[in-house]
Amino acid sequence: MPNTQMLKFIFASFIGIALSTSVFAVSLGKANLVSNPGESLRIEVPIELASDEQALLTTLSASIPSASAYERLGISPKILDFNAQVMVYRSKDGRLMVLVETVKAVPISEDIFVDLLLTLNWSTGSITRIYTFLNGALPKFIVEPGQTLSSIASQMDPASPEFSIDQKMMALYQANPDAFAGGNINRLRAGSELLIPDPAAVQAIDSKVAKDFVDSAAQKWTEKKSDLASVEVSVDDVVKSENRLKIGSSGDRDADNKRITEEIVAQEKILEQTNARAQELEKNISDLKKLLAESQGVPEVLDSGKSGFNVKTAFLGLLAFVLITGLLIWFFVNNSRKTALSPVHARDYPVEGEQKQSPAPDHHRSDHAHHEGMSDKAKALFGSINLDLPVAKPSTSDLTPDELRVRLNLARAYITIEDFSAAKKSLEEIVHIGASIDPEIVVEAQGVLTELPHTNS
Repeated sequence: MPNTQMLKFIFASFIGIALSTSVFAVSLGKANLVSNPGESLRIEVPIELASDEQALLTTLSASIPSASAYERLGISPKILDFNAQVMVYRSKDGRLMVLVETVKAVPISEDIFVDLLLTLNWSTGSITRIYTFLNGALPKFIVEPGQTLSSIASQMDPASPEFSIDQKMMALYQANPDAFAGGNINRLRAGSELLIPDPAAVQAIDSKVAKDFVDSAAQKWTEKKSDLASVEVSVDDVVKSENRLKIGSSGDRDADNKRITEEIVAQEKILEQTNARAQELEKNISDLKKLLAESQGVPEVLDSGKSGFNVKTAFLGLLAFVLITGLLIWFFVNNSRKTALSPVHARDYPVEGEQKQSPAPDHHRSDHAHHEGMSDKAKALFGSINLDLPVAKPSTSDLTPDELRVRLNLARAYITIEDFSAAKKSLEEIVHIGASIDPEIVVEAQGVLTELPHTNS
């Protein structure tokens, strides 16, 4: 019952407004906000008075209804908190005006819209109008994946039921034309930043024009997608729902068609984004598999098979060289011994005089000299021999930029699993060896290295 009485009151009020306007030809014009955001609110509203009603000038007065009237109409009485004052005056150019001014400054808050309920009284009647003002910058809205224009429009100024969804959708489209792919309201780009139009911009759009605009866009979108199987299934669902709801109005059916079309578009957008994410995950998994295979030493096993043949060949050659050298040493030693025994005299026994005159040979000294000569030759031969086997060292010059990029991705994977010591080691290796391969990758590695948390590795 209270809701019914309130609706009756609102309906009677609007009828009274219409009658007073048509009979007395006294009305309030478009309000003009002349103050800046954050200042005391100052609003000027022109009074439109017919030439044959000039006698009513002396009886004109303006007022702001109480908070209960705001509540009955479902609008915010916030302006009453700032002690609003009203007066009727004549401007310098001779126009009759209503001035509304608040004593206190109106701060800028999240709710930047201010509602004003203004009543103009005269001796034979009265008129009441609702005004909404924008006290601050236009709010912005970030489009989330799956959101549609109608869902965003339904969230705009829910306290103003006199504006239709079509009007709000058209106002949003006019304020943000770049947010729609191909200029179609059903192709709203996710992530776009929308400017929310003020109520005055919505009110300036004719409701019939807005409805034709939305219906035309929905029809074009349906025709474009009619060849898809998913749309055919949805159309069958719409036909079934229409068969069940024959008692509904054409406006309800249009709203259902638009809602279903927008839901199809939203599902398609979500499917496209899901496919893109799946492809990206597959690529990441493939890269991680490559990194895992490299970290387990698969390439090193292949490389060791190639270098193993070289090491084996070098070892066999070195072994042959050592054997030949040993044979040469043995040959020289035998020759040295034969040379030491070679001075034999023709006489086995020297004569007595010669034995007294010639000193006995110093065999100890000759043996020592021969031993010293043999040691020098052996030292010279063995000094020229290098018994150290060549060690195969990994070559960084064979690395390609793609392999260096894979190492950088591996370091980032280590960071993801919080293995910072391994990541730091891999990044330092890239910085050390990658300058001659790809300087850009080295710069990226240095940037990632500086962002690593300082941990004790």
